[in-house]
Amino acid sequence: MPPLPRFLPGLGLTALIATLALIAGGRSELQAIGLAPLTLAIVLGALVGNFMPRLTSGASQAGIKFAQRTLLRSGVALYGLNLSLQDLTQVGFSGIGIDFLMVASTLALGCFVGTRWLGMDRDSALLIAAGSAICGAAAIVATVPLLRMRTADTAAKTATAVATVVLFGTLALFLYPVLFAWLGSESSLFGMFIGSTVHEVAQVVAIGNAIGGEAAQNAVIVKMIRVLLLVPFLLGLSFWIAGRDDAASGQKISIPWFALVFLLFVAINSLHILPEQARSVLKLAGIACLASAMAAFGMETTWRLLRRAGFRPLLLGAILFVHLVAVGGWINLG
Repeated sequence: MPPLPRFLPGLGLTALIATLALIAGGRSELQAIGLAPLTLAIVLGALVGNFMPRLTSGASQAGIKFAQRTLLRSGVALYGLNLSLQDLTQVGFSGIGIDFLMVASTLALGCFVGTRWLGMDRDSALLIAAGSAICGAAAIVATVPLLRMRTADTAAKTATAVATVVLFGTLALFLYPVLFAWLGSESSLFGMFIGSTVHEVAQVVAIGNAIGGEAAQNAVIVKMIRVLLLVPFLLGLSFWIAGRDDAASGQKISIPWFALVFLLFVAINSLHILPEQARSVLKLAGIACLASAMAAFGMETTWRLLRRAGFRPLLLGAILFVHLVAVGGWINLG
């Protein structure tokens, strides 16, 4: 079968699920509880994979794999249009420093606790740590291509990591407004606390809007700077994995092209050289690519694979959540 028709069955299925997730994710009821299209896409994909497995096998496999690889990378690259260098100036060096400290400490703690204390494999611990530290599901799917996991492990580990960060990010939706009322903090400072510690962008927006005032604006800006740290993380991870895994084989370091294109789009967005309509279309294309990739991962996530992951991923997610709330609160509000 020629290349393009070979991909069509799987791509059509992932596109359908992504479209449904984008439509549902636009509903105010779901936005109010911070449920983003990426989360909905993996849930819908998992439902199809578990209850209609015939749709995801055979002829659909080529398109599903294409979504997991090519559409994933394209979506991460286009995500750069959500950021601009002007965001950096609004919170100053203190906001950038807090983001860097929280991301670095969460990544280090997640990898150490996950592999040393909980006995998890390196890839699973790193995915949960990246999702908790940077930007939830988007960070997880951006990290997956660099880990060189076996195909059989990719879907289960990705879905487990996404489920973990979604669970604790959802918990944050209820906890942070209570903390704000209890602590009586300035809304501007509390906004920085939200942005530097809550998992998903959608959850940050939901919590910020619930509190109101300067909290909403500062929360989103600080969160977007945290998202920007995804690029140095991906580049550093690529070099680290190459040095660790390829030293004996003599293979070259693989620099993630999509991370560099991500930076290019940030620069383009900062210079305001794209017409607003073109920018909106590209942003929609980016989120559609990411939603399709999440749907593809979801379709290969079965109950059997999730049961095999066990309790340890949830425990790691809980430890990182406590770290984000406690240490992040001390740094921002102390």
